[in-house]
Amino acid sequence: MTDPAFVSCPGLTDDELREVLRELKAARKDRSRIHRALKVCNREADWHQVMWHIARHRLTRIEDHEPLLDVLAETAMIDPSSSPDLPQIAAELLARIPDDRDHGLPSGWNRHVDDLVFALYRHDRRPFLAVRQGLSPRLRCALDFVRGRVGERLGDSERANVLAMLLAHAGSVGLTRIRFMRLVDDDGEEQELLLASADDVRGVALRFGSGEAWDDGLLAEVRKNRWTYFDDVLPALVRLPLDELLALLLPHRLSARPLHTLLSDRADDDEALRAAALTLPADSDGAWLRHGLTESLKARATPPVEQCAVQLTRVGSERMRLIKLLATRTPLGVQGARAAVEAVPAGVASGMPADAARELAAAVAALGGELALSDFRTAPGYIVRDPLP
Repeated sequence: MTDPAFVSCPGLTDDELREVLRELKAARKDRSRIHRALKVCNREADWHQVMWHIARHRLTRIEDHEPLLDVLAETAMIDPSSSPDLPQIAAELLARIPDDRDHGLPSGWNRHVDDLVFALYRHDRRPFLAVRQGLSPRLRCALDFVRGRVGERLGDSERANVLAMLLAHAGSVGLTRIRFMRLVDDDGEEQELLLASADDVRGVALRFGSGEAWDDGLLAEVRKNRWTYFDDVLPALVRLPLDELLALLLPHRLSARPLHTLLSDRADDDEALRAAALTLPADSDGAWLRHGLTESLKARATPPVEQCAVQLTRVGSERMRLIKLLATRTPLGVQGARAAVEAVPAGVASGMPADAARELAAAVAALGGELALSDFRTAPGYIVRDPLP
């Protein structure tokens, strides 16, 4: 007997549709099962239409089904006009999204929902605006975040709410963890923006407030010390007084490399850092941070080195002596040196100190060979490292 909630799908038998639904149910825990569901569709039916049929008639719970939402977002971005009711389906979905969890994006929804709403809002905003007032404040703010990114002009309070939401997110779970975000640029072209740094995040935030409001707001959020992603909060950490900065950093166990990046952007002199290191607690957090400060001071005291790539371009008559020379003065070893001599031109090193490379080139030339030096670049003289476990 047919389930009263079951609605047959054009292009699939009822048994095939039930098989798709079984695979979708399993895909909640095993994401790979979504592909098995699509294979059933591909035998006879357009999988785009089948997935939207399932969403349209709520044949499975889609509001927290990430693999299915991913598929729906993909189809919406490919062809938002494939059915006139897609924006309505997505708008109604917003009211059913669980409002008590954080899926990674500001205001709780995940990137698949963001891509879905972004694509369909651009196509037809009316269904979304019709449900907007009935959404929870958190989801309403998330919808306004999309509206601002598609280029719609928001009211002052709406912009302020979105800015506050972005600041809270940057100062806690982090916006750079999202990695990619869609927006419409000033020329009306859609872009997928890479959020790799605080500057990238700030560029998005400036759609919703001034640079001063963002910078001051981020500083206030950082002082709450809930942040998890260093890249989000680096500009605010740079602005803190040194004693306050170190107090904030203590529980984070920040790796030596980002700590050195942070200190390189600040104006603290060496004596101030040494004095501050002496005030750190004797526990494991203090020892970790003290090590990072020491590593940064070593890096400051070590001048940079010039490096270059080295290639063997000619072999003279002294082949065995050349092999011995290359084996002892390069990373090649005996076997690598022999292979290089047999296969000229051959790479010898990609980052050899330039002074050592010039000395080696002169020694090779004395044996009748030739080295070509290229790709000269400046590298740090000291590489900071975390303490050994």
